[in-house]
Amino acid sequence: MGICGLGRNFQLDPGHKADVTIDGVKFSCPKGFTNQTVSGFVTIRLMRNDKSKGEAGIFVMAPGKNINNEFIEEIATALASALLKKGPAYKWKREAGYEKVSKFETSGGGLLGFDGQKLVCFEYHLLSLDGKDVLVGQVFKLLQGEEAKRAFDDGLGGLRPDNIAGESHVIASLTGEKSSDIMGKPPAMIVLPKSIPRKN
Repeated sequence: MGICGLGRNFQLDPGHKADVTIDGVKFSCPKGFTNQTVSGFVTIRLMRNDKSKGEAGIFVMAPGKNINNEFIEEIATALASALLKKGPAYKWKREAGYEKVSKFETSGGGLLGFDGQKLVCFEYHLLSLDGKDVLVGQVFKLLQGEEAKRAFDDGLGGLRPDNIAGESHVIASLTGEKSSDIMGKPPAMIVLPKSIPRKN
């Protein structure tokens, strides 16, 4: 298990851009993100991170049914395909670094996906809001090529600070909590896996 991230670049709440409603659930799309639908899923909204060159986003979903591992993998595949264009099938494995971020959160988790070329990180939080389940999370491409394969084999995921700020903003807009409380304290340092060679 390992984490790759930029601890000093954690951002504050990006601010409100637009209201979005799905299945009676209203939330704020943060500044710096572009809202879009996801093919085949009426109750999902993917908000692309405008700074990521199409490789990162956050999402909100009103699942409307019981959530199990198969369903989470189906959602992860749909979001990764919507974000990064459909390609070979993803293999998914559980990521161990899950932490609860909201007092309204009942469960959550993370997956690492690999399609033979790209390593994708998928993280979700299941919120219970007035008896209705809402999934909020993020998806992003972390690595490409041989580095991606080695990281997937070793179970190494990562963080994307601007996605975390956007995700925290959305959760706060749903729960009424402070975005800064949801985001928590950023990591103090970068931890890079030793098994992946870095180019200088």
